[in-house]
Amino acid sequence: MFKRKEEGPETLKAIALQRTICESDDPETLLHTISNVIALGEPDTMDQLWAQSAFRRRFLEVYRNPSDGVSRLVGYTGSPSKLVESARQLYRGAAAHILLSMNPDWHTSDALQSCANLLSDIAGLDASTILKPTPPLGKPSSKFTRSNLGLFAIWRRPYGNTQAHTDSIGNYLVACSEVLAGSSDRQLLLFFSWIVCWYTAPSTPRSEPVGRITDESRAIYSSPLSHKRRARRTLQSVEIIRSAYTRDSADVARVVQGAFQALVRTESRDLLDCGVVLTNIFRGIERILADEQFNPDANVQHAFELLESCETVLRSPRVPPTAREIGENLRMSVAQLWRREYIARRAGNKSSNELMTALHSYLIHVRSFKRDEYGYDEDIAVERVFGAMLRPISADVSELKGGPAVCEAFSAFVEEVSKNARINARRVRDPDGHWCHWEEEILAFEGTHESL
Repeated sequence: MFKRKEEGPETLKAIALQRTICESDDPETLLHTISNVIALGEPDTMDQLWAQSAFRRRFLEVYRNPSDGVSRLVGYTGSPSKLVESARQLYRGAAAHILLSMNPDWHTSDALQSCANLLSDIAGLDASTILKPTPPLGKPSSKFTRSNLGLFAIWRRPYGNTQAHTDSIGNYLVACSEVLAGSSDRQLLLFFSWIVCWYTAPSTPRSEPVGRITDESRAIYSSPLSHKRRARRTLQSVEIIRSAYTRDSADVARVVQGAFQALVRTESRDLLDCGVVLTNIFRGIERILADEQFNPDANVQHAFELLESCETVLRSPRVPPTAREIGENLRMSVAQLWRREYIARRAGNKSSNELMTALHSYLIHVRSFKRDEYGYDEDIAVERVFGAMLRPISADVSELKGGPAVCEAFSAFVEEVSKNARINARRVRDPDGHWCHWEEEILAFEGTHESL
């Protein structure tokens, strides 16, 4: 039974899921129930759910025989084969979600062996079965896509850094990035970014061959203890994936920055369409920051951290123009969020220390870039957006704790970029000796500098 000390919403949901999947024979109800298993996000809850032998037996039954139930679905008039394949994808994704959400050290021998058997099944699947980012029927949700990526990672891991199925995997990841582009799911952004880093890394970690995983998970031992140890060891072969899958979404900016660095590497261009994937990651971040505008508990520091990740890659000449346009929107979203929080805290006579710290960290970050031709337009954009935000309130900001450091950092940034603008202006002077548009940027900088 579930531990009932603290029955939060997720625990109550898991109890309902267990009861439904164990007692219902209605195919539509079972499909909805399995889709809700994917929505369980707390590892402790998943551990308790998988520990129930009745749940395990019933889940494995519907997982291995999806056609038995869906063939009886009332009211469906489409292709039976597409319906069955959609159910298979859902059940496999749920299996991957369970494997990557639970803690192997928590479970009994039987529970561990059930997971080891699932791992064996996934490792033995054909590439054409795995590399399907969307179900034949319906639009994939962010949680479906995340669990599907988990399925891909479990299947892919035994191959290490071989180039098997490169074209198909590249197309698969591009399709998954399209789902990310329309989602504000931080967990999907984090795990997809990790997958990009992992897949494109020159030294992708290798694990035991598929055959050995299969042999170990299916072996029968006379000693229950050795049986349990062997099953646990089999599950530990995907520990690196489990760690990424359950990673705290507060780490998303660091992982996203790693994905950006991978996508602008020359070597990655042979693996997938880096420009499309990078742009779709930008779109996903744009959706997340747009949602934060309506979140009363928005974390300004996390918003700036995401923006810092984007600022780093925006200085690369390999960033598509569409991503640069989105980058401008991201700056404005973060500036609006900061200003909203600033006004609210000043009106409520609350501390603005966290806001000053976040903004100062961002300004130090953009100051750290080399001032060159690739970052010139981005520097101009940073000055315009955050200069417009700071100018009207600079006198007030300078009186707050951390405020003088913010004003000094911004003034220093403006001075550095203004100096770079003069250098660029001399380089592009026309034959008649007249300054072109660069001179206008210089004058704007000087005015901004004096205002602070």
